[in-house]
Amino acid sequence: MSATPAPARPATPADAAAAAPRVSVLMPARDAAGFIGDSARSVLAEAGVALELVVVDDGSTDGTAAVLAGIDDPRLRVVPGPRRGISAALNAAAAAARGSFLARCDADDFFPAGGRLGPQLGLLDARPDAVAVAGGYASMDARGRDLAVMDTGAAEADLTEELRGGRTRTHLGTWLIRRSAWEAVGGARSWFESAEDLDLQCRLAGEGRVLYRPGVAYRYRLHDASITHRLVSARRTFFDEAVTRFASQRAAGGPDDLERGRPPEPPGESTHAGGPGPAAPGHARSLSARQQAQGHLMAAAGRATAEGRRVEALRLLGRAFAADPAAIRRWHHLGQQAASALMRPTGGRGSAR
Repeated sequence: MSATPAPARPATPADAAAAAPRVSVLMPARDAAGFIGDSARSVLAEAGVALELVVVDDGSTDGTAAVLAGIDDPRLRVVPGPRRGISAALNAAAAAARGSFLARCDADDFFPAGGRLGPQLGLLDARPDAVAVAGGYASMDARGRDLAVMDTGAAEADLTEELRGGRTRTHLGTWLIRRSAWEAVGGARSWFESAEDLDLQCRLAGEGRVLYRPGVAYRYRLHDASITHRLVSARRTFFDEAVTRFASQRAAGGPDDLERGRPPEPPGESTHAGGPGPAAPGHARSLSARQQAQGHLMAAAGRATAEGRRVEALRLLGRAFAADPAAIRRWHHLGQQAASALMRPTGGRGSAR
């Protein structure tokens, strides 16, 4: 007697989404085993949208591949990366994607609970002149604990002219982008060691309108292993300034220096290889994750004070002190903010930022 074949597994909504995704979420990853499982699951938790998650494993030597192999979801696809940096990895993910709309989630960040892609997709469906829609974002520490909501604006807006002028207000991870616009600009530019996401935002605005929908659409993790904190400060500033300079050149009607094949020469070394110790003279390191977290909390406390949320301001200042108590030079400013918060009357109905 021949064996009776096992019944086929019933098809699920995830199977249907994997077969015909409208949205492809791009996740470049390298040695992200400590974070990528939660990051991937936050994307796959999005409801009501046919999506796929395309992870480019860009030469990981830790347990990244094993973590991804443990996620049983047909919408997750893992492809090998080119090992030529973040821009090349992001472009490889886009090339492998099948959706008509693209979003980005870094391997150490989260999509927020509650879903953000559905409303963004609906807005783009209703606005064929728009090439992308962005949102707000919040920061979290290395352990995933909330820090502060960034002040990116509380009202709907059109960001197009800001971006064409080289001014960015939010994180690329908050964006949903038409694939046609991504392909028109050629994706991320590999010349950028950092700020490739800011450059991409500005160039996408040259293809059509970029809309802004308020509310947290992304959770950004601060930790010292990220490129933001490993890159020498002067070099990181150089690439940030290049975004604005190139945008100004395009706004004046011509190609930018990178398009002309004559980009400026970056200063110094690309990274500080000495680890957590002092940088070499002339090569100051970027802010540590603790210092950046303290800055985010102090800014949020300032907004709470301005809005009359005295108790919230004091709570945030306490967390700011705890984030980096060794930062003696900031103590005076923290004390001034605390005094200001205590002297202001309570009130205000704005949400805590």
